Amino acid sequence: MTGNNLTVDTGTTSVALDLALLESAAGLTFAGADTTGEPFSEDFQVGFPITEETDFSFVAEPFAPVGGTTEHSGTVTFALENGEVTLGDFSIGFDDARVSETASGFFVADTTEDQLGLEVLFDVGTPGNVATNSEKLTISEADLLLAPEFAEALGSSDLAGADVGDTRVDATVVEPEPTTAKNVIIMIGDGMGWEIARAAAIQKAINEGAAGNTLADFYTEGTGTGLSFQNLAGYALSTTSGTYIDGDKENSALKGDTLTRETGVSTIREGYEPENLPGENADGEFDPAQIQGFFRELRSGEIAPILGEFDPNFDEDAIYAQTEDGEFIQVGGFLNAYDTTKGRPLPWLEDADPDYPKNLFPDSANTATTLYSGVKSYNAAIGVDIYEEDIETIGEAARELGKSFGVVSSVPFNHATPGAAVGHVGHRDKTTSTESVENFEVALDENGVPLHEEHGDGTHEGEPVLELDEDGNPIPIEEDNILYQILNETQPEVVLASGHPDGLSNERYMDSETVLKIDN
Repeated sequence: MTGNNLTVDTGTTSVALDLALLESAAGLTFAGADTTGEPFSEDFQVGFPITEETDFSFVAEPFAPVGGTTEHSGTVTFALENGEVTLGDFSIGFDDARVSETASGFFVADTTEDQLGLEVLFDVGTPGNVATNSEKLTISEADLLLAPEFAEALGSSDLAGADVGDTRVDATVVEPEPTTAKNVIIMIGDGMGWEIARAAAIQKAINEGAAGNTLADFYTEGTGTGLSFQNLAGYALSTTSGTYIDGDKENSALKGDTLTRETGVSTIREGYEPENLPGENADGEFDPAQIQGFFRELRSGEIAPILGEFDPNFDEDAIYAQTEDGEFIQVGGFLNAYDTTKGRPLPWLEDADPDYPKNLFPDSANTATTLYSGVKSYNAAIGVDIYEEDIETIGEAARELGKSFGVVSSVPFNHATPGAAVGHVGHRDKTTSTESVENFEVALDENGVPLHEEHGDGTHEGEPVLELDEDGNPIPIEEDNILYQILNETQPEVVLASGHPDGLSNERYMDSETVLKIDN
């Protein structure tokens, strides 16, 4: 059976906690459990059933995790000094970075929403016994070690690593259905529009002996031939666009400047709550979302949003429809309504208005985010949606299946196109923690809602209020940048790119401290 991969199917994880230690050291008093599982023996207080969401796989002999997690149902409740906290629907995962002299790399995470905002609760110690065959997996004699994250949340960081109990897994296993392994490679030629591809194809044809004096001697429409990708089965041309939120392509659905505040820390713009997004109505038909904040009477002139200057040809009113009462109302959605009477309907045709398409293009960060995730977002978005929530990329999806992923680029690794594959931040210019535009912590009110400065008549909120240190200075956010994401969170197996860390002028691709750390 050596080398066979197996997947956990059903079973029970039993837990015994040192309740006296948890109460005396961390102020946690066991208040009860809600679970249908039966513990392995009376040595354990509770048992949690393994659910069908489990996808943990492993090599049988010698035992080694491959990927996935073991999911459970059931909760436990603890009394705290100021109330109660309920934890549960536990997920057991594996992370090489958590391996130590005492910890196996397995960890237990809480997936419920609790008042402490807890995630990782325990590290699992090195098991005293692991037994497996083609039908069963047993992991026993394993200590539960208080995770640093849990210890910090309890205000007792010195308890990190403390032995607070034991756990045991008794599971049935199955052989996963055979699949055909595939390597997926996304190749992006930034700026390779139809004209550029045609020029390259014609030059290649000439190099190979083709003759011609005009474009018509080669081709003037269609996908063309000659380049390797043009000959692929199913090759097609496509276009993309971004969102247009509150009158600007670089706005997220959250208030404030996405560059100068924390990613995802703000309130939602009026009219952009999730319930206003496109969806299906009761009849199963698609209801487009309304365009908010882009009214004729609020137009300040013909200013092209991307160009930022007066453009006599710019005309991008919201889409209107007239009701039976003669009232004009906004219809349409977050995506631009491309007018084919002004812009070309096909890339080989001429634009009726050559300036019109200039106002409609998405930037490379937004485009790359869409290519890697299938989700459209705003310009400058790096791996986040319009609410600045992380989007799972194709690389991260592969990682969950036990595969590897990486990025190879001819530009610096934390520029927009490669960065969107390995990062999740609100703005493409958040390349490092020492970038020329610093990012600062946003102040929250007593309910945890971000604070904003009121502007004008108070009908809308402006820039976020920043948290200040004891000297009255804004507090930088070191982790809210692409470099940090790559090194500490997404951690792709391979990142190769060009550029010297010093970059150009005041732009750095990697701070000096990190360069020295990696070199050593």
